[in-house]
Amino acid sequence: PQYVKENLNKEVDFIGANVGAYSGGVYASGLSKYNSKLMDILADVTLNPVFPEDELTKKITETITAIKSNSTDADAIMGDVKSVVMYGKGHPYGEFVTESSMGNITLADVKGYYNTYFKPNNALLTIVGDITKSDAEELVKKHFGTWKKGEVPTHSYKEVVEPTEPQVYVVNKEGAVQSNIQLGNVAKVKLGDPDYEATKVFNQIFGSGFAGRLFQNLREDKEYTYGAYGGIRTNKLIGNFSSSAKVRNEVTDSAIEQFLLEINRIRTEP
Repeated sequence: PQYVKENLNKEVDFIGANVGAYSGGVYASGLSKYNSKLMDILADVTLNPVFPEDELTKKITETITAIKSNSTDADAIMGDVKSVVMYGKGHPYGEFVTESSMGNITLADVKGYYNTYFKPNNALLTIVGDITKSDAEELVKKHFGTWKKGEVPTHSYKEVVEPTEPQVYVVNKEGAVQSNIQLGNVAKVKLGDPDYEATKVFNQIFGSGFAGRLFQNLREDKEYTYGAYGGIRTNKLIGNFSSSAKVRNEVTDSAIEQFLLEINRIRTEP
């Protein structure tokens, strides 16, 4: 059945389930005795979505409010700057949300995105729980059997160009009592690459937390910061390497020296 929003919320609450949707998919979880109802709800949300204009307006307003709030937040500013300088304008990873970009989104864009990408041949359905394979297959065929395949576009993006020499970017924030430092570069490692497992080990040794070399140096030894972290992060198109910490203003240069020391050390010492 196709649920109206109020009835859907009541059904979800009645069985104590957790249901949600986001740009990349839909999920539902709950007690195994409600497997059939869960799959029914999951299929309805996936195949019969509604996009009310007032909900879009509300979401845009909320996002713009958050953008305004983040305009004075050092972490948010750092995230935006890092995206642009690392990946460059014109690359999807080099984009960040602004008030004007939010204002460009229309209901037609949202519906167009769904109609373009939410196709069974562009989807994975994962089921984890107290259910047999045959029961799972039966539920999937019953609730998703009519979902029609469709053409899904593919996209290509220009390759990110690595800097040929060190580059320094500074954002002045009046009255700040600490410096938000981030050293980074692109890392050509993707999920499934032969080096993927090695990067996990590297991350653990270099900057995973309390046991990492960055933490032991900048916090435990030098007492510059409450925490220093770093490592290689994989992503679909291209990953990145970063090292970061928030330090007292007066030790900004000293902290950067220690970051560079540890980066060189892990490259040269067995």
